[in-house]
Amino acid sequence: MALIKALTAAMRQGRASSRATVARVGSLVRLRGLSSGVATMSGRLATDSTETLGASNPRAWGSELTQDPSSLQYYASDKVEAELYAWCEKALEQSTNPDHVACDRADLPFTCEMVEHLEQAYLMDGPGLALLQPMPSLAKNIHAMRFAALAMSSCLGTPLVQNAAGDKSILVFDRDAGRKMVDGQRYHQSHEGGSMHTDNVNVPETWEYMLLTCLQPAAEGGESILLSSSTVEAYLAKHDPEALETLKEDFLWELRGFSERFYRAPILFHGTDGYPCFRWLREYLESAHARAGEPLTDRQISALNALTNATLEESLQLRYNMAKGEILFANDMSLLHGRTTFYDRQQASTEYDFGTQANRLLQRNWVKTKTSQYANVNVSRYAYYDLAE
Repeated sequence: MALIKALTAAMRQGRASSRATVARVGSLVRLRGLSSGVATMSGRLATDSTETLGASNPRAWGSELTQDPSSLQYYASDKVEAELYAWCEKALEQSTNPDHVACDRADLPFTCEMVEHLEQAYLMDGPGLALLQPMPSLAKNIHAMRFAALAMSSCLGTPLVQNAAGDKSILVFDRDAGRKMVDGQRYHQSHEGGSMHTDNVNVPETWEYMLLTCLQPAAEGGESILLSSSTVEAYLAKHDPEALETLKEDFLWELRGFSERFYRAPILFHGTDGYPCFRWLREYLESAHARAGEPLTDRQISALNALTNATLEESLQLRYNMAKGEILFANDMSLLHGRTTFYDRQQASTEYDFGTQANRLLQRNWVKTKTSQYANVNVSRYAYYDLAE
């Protein structure tokens, strides 16, 4: 209880100081070139896949956004920040774990209005991602940021359980510097870089959105690498169409973090809106085939190599260093993401040290929307396969 009181006191002090120094726009949101920015992205694609994609695909973009990511940056209004701050302050009186506090959308009307606009303008009608900029009164407090991210997830849809323990707000940090994904470590528990992926890999049922909140950057490294699924598909269609067809076939996947079982699903399919969707984390797929005693064929390996090479193509990549308090909103299957290897200030541990807050820390939330007009948009037209024993 003493810890919770100290945290709420710190939030009050942080809010007073931040309000005195930060000028904000009073409207619902401030967008940096939303309509013109999206059109520019599809027209400036810095790859030879432009011709295939055409200028009408707002989710087609490449490395040009590394030099100018401003069209992706989204700013909360004063009303939203004040509402979230008040809600987080009240929630912190109950617990420091956001999963232990219920979130009622009715308590967050301004926040939900903002999130619904962001969903339509960026996640569905735009580039498939948005970078919500830090809210000063919240960014000074890791616990407040965690609650704010879950609150916005609740406005967007239903936050999903991400492991067998039932956690919905997963902390992303290095637990053991000596253990790797090939040893069974999950990606969010390691410091490894590379491994471009989508998060829709652990369960057969698809969902729409991921929120990734930067709570503390790394001492070195940890740069985010982002790729458009539309751009990657077009690149493969031009350079290796045979591989593209192979990726549409079924592969084995693990239910890593949930059980020891497997399921079958393709790497690439198209959602109900016609956009390409990727289910991709190569290490998990290869582990599933090895454990199940079902070796990949040469043709399959060739297709996996083609996709891996496409994700490593620098002209397709947006690279971005997230600041403390920044939140990535992503239409998960429309956005492949990864990071560079990172190095922490202190030795890795199985428990994050909230006292020093020295090491890299992010929070991940998965969201399934049920009431949005975009509900089930990432669902493929194929029937789900029974789990393999």
